[in-house]
Amino acid sequence: MSRFRRRAHKDNPVQRHDFLIKEQDLAIALELEWRTFDQMIEPLFQASGAVIVLVEEQHFIYHDRRKQIRLFSQAGVLAIASYLDTLATFSLPETAVRTVLALLEQQEIRKIDASIRRTILQNSSSLRHHNDLHWLSTTDTTKILKTTSSRLAEAQGAIEFSGEAMLVGRHMAEFEGIQYFSLAGLVMLSLELKRSLKSPDRQRYCGRIPKVAPPVVEYLALAPAPSRQAIESAKRFAKKRDKQTCQITGEEPNKFNRLKLAAHHLFDQNTYPVLADEPMNLITISDELHEEFHQWLGGKGKSCTVDDFIQFVEAFYADEKSVIVVELLQRREVLLEKLSRYLPGVSGGDGL
Repeated sequence: MSRFRRRAHKDNPVQRHDFLIKEQDLAIALELEWRTFDQMIEPLFQASGAVIVLVEEQHFIYHDRRKQIRLFSQAGVLAIASYLDTLATFSLPETAVRTVLALLEQQEIRKIDASIRRTILQNSSSLRHHNDLHWLSTTDTTKILKTTSSRLAEAQGAIEFSGEAMLVGRHMAEFEGIQYFSLAGLVMLSLELKRSLKSPDRQRYCGRIPKVAPPVVEYLALAPAPSRQAIESAKRFAKKRDKQTCQITGEEPNKFNRLKLAAHHLFDQNTYPVLADEPMNLITISDELHEEFHQWLGGKGKSCTVDDFIQFVEAFYADEKSVIVVELLQRREVLLEKLSRYLPGVSGGDGL
């Protein structure tokens, strides 16, 4: 019987960032020479061979297809380890078993951490600095914790009942009629949710927030901004790239239409300064549409993300022939990837 039995996960679609374990790292964990490892698992790629068959995009992807170097998912690692562990001609050392399980645990933690970083990036438009503390609105806090407003209120009540009261001005505050939680407040709520939630996956997610969230929030709050000249230069470039045309309506200025154009930041330059002079983060639209978007969002003082702009375009300007939303979604992925490079705790293979 194989020694590799782990709890089942929900049948979520496998994403590219699920393939984090390098072939050579798995060989080392199994205490095998890389060439030997490659030879031993070769039958697993043949449908007529072993009982277990490794499927591309489910168990592995090619890190380098030309050289046949693979990256494995957790399912792929478990399939390989289980196969080797049941071979009569091969004895897998106990130390290798422990190392492989530790490798899988590390992969799970990296995926959770990446999910937290991405969620914070997508839900930090309310971030503000006050009295040497960083604050996030209740709405953003709820989304970062991946919970509901009612469940968040329950967690807050449980903290109060436990005797560890959340202090006004230190853990929670109100700005312009909206309730905010400080970074310390976010951590308190995450630990309470970890304690009270039933789902192991949710417990692990909330349990990682105290380690992952603080450096990300602090960096976003204090990220260096490019110069005004660099931002204006990027805006001029974007307008020239977009041929002085509104990318949503297709309008362009002519002798009968003195259309004014704006270079709009998809991720606003105040909350996401590292993208302020990034041409991919700029899209040319008419001044009128620019004003309409910000009024729809709640005023020019409100922070915005590419998701806000996509929702606006989908609601008012996209039709069955429009491809602009697809283009915006593609940009969104590129911009999130660029943001991830600036965040602490992200290495090349971690993803966001």
